[in-house]
Amino acid sequence: MKLWQARLAFGSPDFSISLLFATVNGWFLFYLVSIIGIPPLIAGAVFVFGRFLDGLLDPLVGAWTDRHGRKRAIVAALPVTASAFVALWAVPNLFDNSVAQILAIMVTFSVFALAYTFVSVPRLGMLPEFVPEYHGRTGQAGVDMAFVFIAVLISSVAFPTVVAFLSETKALSESQAGVWIGVTVGIATLAVLAYLPFIALIHEPDRQSSQTARPKTIVVLLAFSKTTGAVRTLALFGCSVLALVTLQSILPFWLESGPGITAGGQSVVLLIIFLATLVSLPVWAYLSRLYGKAAGLCIGVCAFLTGIGIAMLLPTGSGLNTQLVLASLIAGTGAGALSMFPWSMIPDIAETHSNRMKTPVQGTTTAAFTMTNKLAAATALFLNSMILQVRADLTWAAEAPEVLLALPAIFAIIACTIVFPMCITGTPTRGA
Repeated sequence: MKLWQARLAFGSPDFSISLLFATVNGWFLFYLVSIIGIPPLIAGAVFVFGRFLDGLLDPLVGAWTDRHGRKRAIVAALPVTASAFVALWAVPNLFDNSVAQILAIMVTFSVFALAYTFVSVPRLGMLPEFVPEYHGRTGQAGVDMAFVFIAVLISSVAFPTVVAFLSETKALSESQAGVWIGVTVGIATLAVLAYLPFIALIHEPDRQSSQTARPKTIVVLLAFSKTTGAVRTLALFGCSVLALVTLQSILPFWLESGPGITAGGQSVVLLIIFLATLVSLPVWAYLSRLYGKAAGLCIGVCAFLTGIGIAMLLPTGSGLNTQLVLASLIAGTGAGALSMFPWSMIPDIAETHSNRMKTPVQGTTTAAFTMTNKLAAATALFLNSMILQVRADLTWAAEAPEVLLALPAIFAIIACTIVFPMCITGTPTRGA
C-alpha cells in the first residue's frame, strides 16, 4: 500500500468520528429545545451530562484497549455507536411523560458515549505506532484535519439544509422530528462507511499479552504530569479546542446580530472559513517541517487573532462585504493551525510517556487528550450560553455584537502564551 493510500485509510475514521461529534455538538441541543420542546435548562443539563460522561470514560477505555487490543474494540463498537446515535434523536419521541423522556435520553446518551469512546480513543492510540516519524505525524495530522473539516462542513451546512429541504420549510424550528431522525440515519450510515477503509486496510501491530503486568490507569495518568512537556501540551490542546468551539458555536449569533447575515448568507461565510482551513493544512505542514510545530502554531494563532480583529471592526448591519470575506479567510487559515498542530503533538507526548513508563500506554495517554477535547467543548458551549445571557441582560452588551467574539480571542491568546516558550525550549521530541 502506498504512503498516500495508508494516510487516507488511517485518516478516514476522523471523518466518521467528527461527523457524529459535530452533529451532536451543533444540533442536538437545538433539536431537544426547538423540535421536542424540552425546556432549555433541562436540555442543556442533559447535553452537558452526556458530554462530561463521554469525556470521563476516555481514560478507562484507553487503558482497557491498551491491554486487550484496539482494532477489535473498534469493530465491535462501530455498529453500536451508529445505532445509539440514531436512537438519540428517536428516543425523545417515544415518551409523553417528561420525566421518562429525560431519563430515556440520559440512558441513550450514556450508551452512545461509551460506544463512541470505543471507536475514537483506540484509533488515536494507534497513531504513534502507525507513524513513528516526527514530521510524518504532522503530515498525517494534516490528512486527519482535512477529514475533520469536511465532516464539520457537512454537519454545519449540509445537515440543516437537508432537514429544511425535506421539511419544506425555511425555519428549522418548524421542521418535523421524523425528518431529523431520517437524516440522522443517513449521517450514521455515512459514518460507518467512512470507517471501513481503516478496518479493511490498517493492521494493528502485535502487542504484549493481556496477562502482562501493566500500571493501573490512575498511575499512568498521575505519572503523566512528570513527562516533559505533557502538561503544557495538554493545556495548549485544551485552549485550542476552547478557541475553536467558542467561535464555531457563537458565529451564527454574531453573524445575525453584527453584520446582519442570516440563512444562506451564513452558509457562505461558513463555507469560506472551512475552505480556507482545508487549503491551509498542507501549508501548515510545510511550515512545520521548516520551523517546527510550535512556531507554526504561533504563526497560526496570530492569523486567527487577526481575522477575529478584522471581524470585530465591522460596522453593525454591514452585510456580506469584502472585509468580512477577508476576516473569514484569515481566521479560517489560522483555525487550520489551531486544529492541526495540537492534535499532531498528541502522539509525540504519547510515545514519550510510554517510553518513560517502559510499557505501551498510548491509549491511556491519548485518552487524556480526548477527554480534554470533550470537556473543553462542553465548557465552551456553557461559556457561550453565559455570554448570550449577559448580552440579553445588559444594554451595552446587546449594542456591542463584537463582545460575542471575545472568548475565542481570549483563548487563542492564552494558547499563544503557552506555545511561545515551546518555540524557544522545544517540545519533548525533536524538531519542535
